[in-house]
Amino acid sequence: EFGVGKLEQFVAVVTGLGLIVSGLWVANGVIDAVLSGGHAASPFGLAAAAVTNAVNTLINVLGWYAMIVASHEGERDVFKTQIRVRFTMMVGSLFIQVTMTAAALAKDPGLALILDAAGAIFIVGLMLVSGTSMIVRSLPDLLDSPATADLGALIRETAARVIPAEADLRVRTRRSGRTVFAEVAVGAPPASAATLRDWRVAIERALETVEAEVEVSVVQARQ
Repeated sequence: EFGVGKLEQFVAVVTGLGLIVSGLWVANGVIDAVLSGGHAASPFGLAAAAVTNAVNTLINVLGWYAMIVASHEGERDVFKTQIRVRFTMMVGSLFIQVTMTAAALAKDPGLALILDAAGAIFIVGLMLVSGTSMIVRSLPDLLDSPATADLGALIRETAARVIPAEADLRVRTRRSGRTVFAEVAVGAPPASAATLRDWRVAIERALETVEAEVEVSVVQARQ
């Protein structure tokens, strides 16, 4: 579970970087076209592109809707990343459909070029914002970090209430995505495997009301 959580954050960071690089590549093409004084495609070419994009837009809308229907509360981060990517593709396709159709109907080649470039610029902005958001959201969880001070203190207090006072407790926490992993090491006196399991279950039940998902392991500390 811990490794999968890290992998999900890594996938989100890579996806965000891909969106940013793709957005910059598209932006470079738009800048070159505008600065070189290029002309928009022919009306037939724009019309054919608009029809093709309409099919792509329909696919993106249906794909996004299917993922929304299939999602549920507590969905994994990798699935949420795919929903955000699909939403970005859908919004971009819808906007491109409007500008591309308007460009195909425009009689002025200059206006057609402006409309075509406007659609591309919107896509660039959308990709850059979405990619940056994914990286900012996922990168902190990709790096090792303990639970927040308040949550860490709550876990230690809960463990101290469940486990007898004579036990020498040491609690370590580590966060991965939405999940906080807590290891409670119990010193002397030694406890049986069944007792350790009962303590773990009791601690997790006491922490069920916590907003974060907490997974607890209770182990016998090495002497």
